[in-house]
Amino acid sequence: MHPIRRILCPVDSQDLGDRAVCQAAALARWKEAELLLLHVAAPDAARPVFPQTMAEALRAAGVKVRWAVDHGAAVERILAHATAFEADLLVLRATRGDGRQAGGPVAGRLLETASCPVLVVPEPWQGAEQDGRRAPFGQILCPVDFSVPARAGLRAAGLLAHDAGARLTMLHVVPGSGAAGQESRGATDAALESLARLHSEDHLDRLAVDGVITGGSAPSAILLIADDLLADLIVLGVGAGGATSRRVTAGSACPVLSVRSGAPAPTP
Repeated sequence: MHPIRRILCPVDSQDLGDRAVCQAAALARWKEAELLLLHVAAPDAARPVFPQTMAEALRAAGVKVRWAVDHGAAVERILAHATAFEADLLVLRATRGDGRQAGGPVAGRLLETASCPVLVVPEPWQGAEQDGRRAPFGQILCPVDFSVPARAGLRAAGLLAHDAGARLTMLHVVPGSGAAGQESRGATDAALESLARLHSEDHLDRLAVDGVITGGSAPSAILLIADDLLADLIVLGVGAGGATSRRVTAGSACPVLSVRSGAPAPTP
């Protein structure tokens, strides 16, 4: 698993208040990582100067940053730069409530194709600046369904929680309405036992970890619990398809980190 040493953040305006840029800069300062601001313009567009201006402002604020401008198809060029830069993390902006695709068409396609973890930051989001903390995360929510991708997500969440001194909540959603009954109680008991095993097997015993079991639709339950906890971050292990990840990312009020199974998870 790769440390976070290089972060790529696509930009499309000169707004230094862009929540994705703020989150990427906060992560770069926290991890002492290098940040690349990338603007992809249309093939016939003039070369803009705002990426350089943004980079200079962030550099003056103590961020190790470089900038680049490219022309062409956004997804293709972002992926090419991520590979050339050897990015450990992509940080993207999303508009909350875009039910068609997670974070819009570009973010949705990058979630499906990027080889590194992808952090999608909603607008608006104030967490990157709250309390003046150096670590940008204080409460991390990690849904688990005990699959291989979920275990990858949990490992990434545990490592981030450890490094940030954050509280980690493991959430398992039992399919169905969550109504009382022998079958529901049996599923809940089995899930609690499985969460306890994960706590031990994934070396989470040194962290402040909670386990939550609920019922219903997984995306809706994840979003509800994240709001209740005032979560700073949701970490999702993503496998083939990723329907739950797309719905959570599209509806989340806090940043969502997607760790695709087989991709290197970000570590301290």
